[in-house]
Amino acid sequence: VNAKIRDLSAKEDSVQRRELQIQHQARQLADEKSSQSKSRLQLEALEKELTDREVACSRREDECTIKEKSLSEKETQLLSETQSLETKRDVLEQTRRTTEERLERTS
Repeated sequence: VNAKIRDLSAKEDSVQRRELQIQHQARQLADEKSSQSKSRLQLEALEKELTDREVACSRREDECTIKEKSLSEKETQLLSETQSLETKRDVLEQTRRTTEERLERTS
C-alpha cells in the first residue's frame, strides 16, 4: 500500500510539474502572440505612413508640374513681349534716325 501511495504521489508530482510546464509554455505563447500583434500593428502603421508620404509626394509632384507649366507659359509670354518691345525699339530708332537725317538736310 505504501508503495502504491508513493507511486501515486510521484505521479501527482509529475502531473503538477507537467501542468506548470504547460502553463509556462502557454504564457510564453501568449507573450509571443502579443509581441507579434504589436509588431503587426507597428508594421501597419509604417505602411500607412509610407502610403501617406507617397500620396503627399505625388500631390507635390502634381503641383510642381502645374507650376512648371505656368512658368513656361509666362516665359513664352515674356519672350513674345520682349520681341514686341525690341521691334518697337527698332522702329523708334529708325524713326529717330530718319528724323535726324531730315533735320540735317533742312538745316
